[in-house]
Amino acid sequence: MASITKIRRHYDNLDNQERLRLAASAINRGDTEELEVLAATTSMKTYTMPDAWVGDRYHALWDVGVTYWLITEELFHKREAARHTYSRIRVDIEGFRELAEARDDIDDTRLLKIIKAEIDEFTRQIYAASQAVKKLSREVNLSPDELIAHTPEHVKKRLEIELLEPEELNEGEFLEDGIELFYTVLASYWPDHPPPNGSKTTSPGLV
Repeated sequence: MASITKIRRHYDNLDNQERLRLAASAINRGDTEELEVLAATTSMKTYTMPDAWVGDRYHALWDVGVTYWLITEELFHKREAARHTYSRIRVDIEGFRELAEARDDIDDTRLLKIIKAEIDEFTRQIYAASQAVKKLSREVNLSPDELIAHTPEHVKKRLEIELLEPEELNEGEFLEDGIELFYTVLASYWPDHPPPNGSKTTSPGLV
């Protein structure tokens, strides 16, 4: 009976399908030594492909842009819904009382303050997400609208507007924490980020 060593001498002649089946069998047996031999005897090929530096960042542009879009789209619609509710209460308190089953203990002023606080919080979050885009764009040498290039035009316009600090933020707390949170999420999609020693990430040969 041929020894395993003699059999392995012929592993260079295996075709890909034979090699795959032997690898699957080795995995089932938990035979790591066999897997290492199969890997070591696999034929080597040389390929030509686009620069991975660029390709990775093409994908990152999609991830960052779509993430910002989804985050702000949800916050924007929640804010608009809250603004609509706020306006309804101010215009027709009695109508709102009917919707609320005419409870006698409703404090209209307090209710308006609660809804206004929600509106302000949505505004702070949208602003924080937009500032996170601005922060990351500086670090990767792109403009904010370039960083979210995959988003629709109305999202780019929203970013431009939201980067202007609204009055509602004057009383906001933990705004920097919010920016840092959104920044951490967006930056996680960018290859090799954060860069070592705080240096900017630039392509070799590019300024």
